[in-house]
Amino acid sequence: MSLTRPARSRRRIVGSFAGAALALAGPARPVHAQDGALPGTLRILVGSAGAGPDLLARVVADQLRAAHGWNVLVENRLGAGGRIAIEATKNATPDGLTMMLVSIELLTLYPHVFRQLSYDAFSDFVPVAGVSSNPYALAVNARSGHETLADFIAWCKANPRQAAYATPGLGTPQQFLGAMLARDAGIEFTHVPYKGGAPAMQDLLGNQIPCAITAYATAAAQVRAGGIRILAHSGQARTRAAPEIPTFHELGYRSVVAEGDFLIAAQARAPADLVRRIGAAIVAQTRGEAFRAAVARLGQEPLPAATPELALRMQRNHALWAGVIKATGFQAVD
Repeated sequence: MSLTRPARSRRRIVGSFAGAALALAGPARPVHAQDGALPGTLRILVGSAGAGPDLLARVVADQLRAAHGWNVLVENRLGAGGRIAIEATKNATPDGLTMMLVSIELLTLYPHVFRQLSYDAFSDFVPVAGVSSNPYALAVNARSGHETLADFIAWCKANPRQAAYATPGLGTPQQFLGAMLARDAGIEFTHVPYKGGAPAMQDLLGNQIPCAITAYATAAAQVRAGGIRILAHSGQARTRAAPEIPTFHELGYRSVVAEGDFLIAAQARAPADLVRRIGAAIVAQTRGEAFRAAVARLGQEPLPAATPELALRMQRNHALWAGVIKATGFQAVD
């Protein structure tokens, strides 16, 4: 097993999704004037452009506009694996009108990866509303000949010098899931970090690397196009969108479990009443059929969760990654 150390270089997480955000958001709903106006424009910051998180943020924004008549803007703050968007949210005017759509791992894994962060995920921010849940997938080229995870593991054991996995970058959840799979399967598995999910997927489609561990939604888009095959994913259970794909857990790799929850978070010092009102509106949207259909097209499941449940999820996730980091022997970097 080969572990590489994360660098502080800027990284862009770029996906391969197509289509307009309005189409993903589903049919517009009538505006209800009685919902009340916000005291200004709600800004949702996101650390990617054109990829899953960006499209999710636009689904949320479109549905809030349609349901409440609010002015909602999505702003892309790219770089540093999402940390630029997190820092910008922290440093914004604390009026409750600047929030971010962020993967829970960026809040709970990064404290284990980096010794010095410009923010504290648990004291600087409050989780406002869940958006969706998206496991990680191990994908191979559709022409590779690997039909099952067992086939692929056997190939890795027979070809240890070639066994490698691509991820969107150093210090990502995908890196550590690959390390845990290597440990549990007893294989040599070289980590090959890319500058985002798109170049990793491009090399996988070109059969330049044996496999990639990527967000399930990113892999699912290429499965539909016929270029790759997903052998397993890291969810707690099989997905409704693809019930034929097994989880690592059920295949015997019980350490390779992680859900890539996406949530809306706000500054902890923002006005609590306004934050609660916006959060309640988002949670209501995530329970609707239009939202479910929109995120299903991104290969995800809705996560209709409010602050108390999300706070517990963050604590559990933080502890989970602490255990993973310890098991891999990774040392945090500055």
